[in-house]
Amino acid sequence: SDRRIYDQISIFGSSIVWYRNMIPHNQVFYSLNFGMTSDREYFRSSYGSTPPVVKNLIIINVLFFLATYVSGRTFGLDLTSKLALFYPASENFRPYQFITHMFMHGNLTHIFFNMFALWMFGRVLENVWGGKRFFTYYFIT
Repeated sequence: SDRRIYDQISIFGSSIVWYRNMIPHNQVFYSLNFGMTSDREYFRSSYGSTPPVVKNLIIINVLFFLATYVSGRTFGLDLTSKLALFYPASENFRPYQFITHMFMHGNLTHIFFNMFALWMFGRVLENVWGGKRFFTYYFIT
């Protein structure tokens, strides 16, 4: 008897499902379904939502942006001078800035397009690579 194995990718929000049918003698053939059947529901939990690492990175970025904005308006504290990355010879340089500068954004347009790109490409990479590998990739690049 044959078994059906499902593979799926998402392209601009449309899912493509492969039916990889295993037949005798280990031959494989593919048929395509463009997300129009109930099989799409099967993948909704893993491919239809934002994966946890991407979701948490977006939340952290937005929190840093809001903290920078609110602290500047309310307390007159410039978090950019503390958390942005400065040249190592600068008197403003701190080692923790190698990490914190990744979460700093200049304005609303900057954070919007960065988070949009993270959501668009990061969720695909995290679904393919897994959370640990994507997290490592995010911090190395």
